[in-house]
Amino acid sequence: MPLYVVLTSTNTDPDRFALVVNEIFASTNFSNTEAKATYHFVKESCPVRGRMLRDLSNGVSMFVTLAFTLSRFLNSDMLYLHARVTLCDKQVGRPCQPACSGKNPLRRKSPWDARAGTQMEPSSGKWIVFGPLLISESRASGSRSSAGAWIAIFLLIVTGWMLE
Repeated sequence: MPLYVVLTSTNTDPDRFALVVNEIFASTNFSNTEAKATYHFVKESCPVRGRMLRDLSNGVSMFVTLAFTLSRFLNSDMLYLHARVTLCDKQVGRPCQPACSGKNPLRRKSPWDARAGTQMEPSSGKWIVFGPLLISESRASGSRSSAGAWIAIFLLIVTGWMLE
């Protein structure tokens, strides 16, 4: 079943900033630091091959929309989604949109990190945790809503506290 996620930032200037999703993964643990078993959808700001249902428009605007199939993996019916996001300052002179390699999307060549001559710290950005999400199999017989039902639609609001 597809899960649609919309991340947006408020209280920031859309002409100056763009929202960048650095990482999104599902785990069975609420704490992202204690999550041992994870299933990544976005890693190093690039989609993990074969796990996204639509293109990721990352670092383009204050909105990032994701669609992926959420199913019983990690042997659990209850999962948490963890997202690490940052705001990119468009006025710094570096592109905000990550350049993901077509051959290996997990290895990105990030112009907005490389031009600065420094690497982003792995812990940079703010973590947002959503859940628990309960995964249940639909028993309805072929109704339109069950065939392509959304497990959940949620909006994560990233506010001005990211600029601290």
